[in-house]
Order: sequence, then structure tokens, then C-alpha cells
Amino acid sequence: MTIRDRGNIKWTSLMLPEHVKELRRYINEEYHDIPEHSIDEQQLEGINELVLEAMEHNFPLTFVVYLKKLLNTISGHIHYIEPHKMEFRIKSLDNDIKLVPFSKVKAIHKYEEAVD
Repeated sequence: MTIRDRGNIKWTSLMLPEHVKELRRYINEEYHDIPEHSIDEQQLEGINELVLEAMEHNFPLTFVVYLKKLLNTISGHIHYIEPHKMEFRIKSLDNDIKLVPFSKVKAIHKYEEAVD
């Protein structure tokens, strides 16, 4: 015997319009926004060393980038560093070229493939 449930429909009559509005805002990710933080001098030095090593030995990195109020990850090889524009040119693992400003990079790690 299965119980037929109306899901969220049964609760909408008990909710105030203000609650429905806040739930819609929550679903649209306004509450999921992450404030941008800055990296300190020691983290910056570690990032610099890792970038130089990755360029020398040509291994992929995972960049944690702050874009559109969220932290995103981009994995790939450093194709080129543009010093005048202050950005990385990253060739992602699916062969797309991504331009990432230095100021938006919050962390860089060695790329580790997911093990199934």
C-alpha cells in the first residue's frame, strides 16, 4: 500500500505570503552567496611556488575562483600568465581556455582525479 502525498502543496495554505517570498529567495540562491575573502601573504607565497612548479613540470592544477558571489573550481594546465592584464590563461581539462584574474583566485591545489 502506498501513501499518496501532495508534497509541498499541502503546506502552502498554512504559509504566510512573506514565508513563501523568503523561500523563493532562498531557492534562488540569495542566501547561498559567499562573501569574498582576501588571501594572506603566506598563502600567496604558497600559490606562487605551486604555480611555478606546475608550469615547470606541466601538471594540472585546481583553481578555486570567486565569481558571481560563489566559489567555483577550474581544473587545468596554466597555458600562459598575462602579467600586464594580471590574469591566468588556463587550458581546462575539456580544452577550453579560461581567463582568470589574479584577484579572483582564492586557492590553488594540485589536481587530483576522482577515484571511482
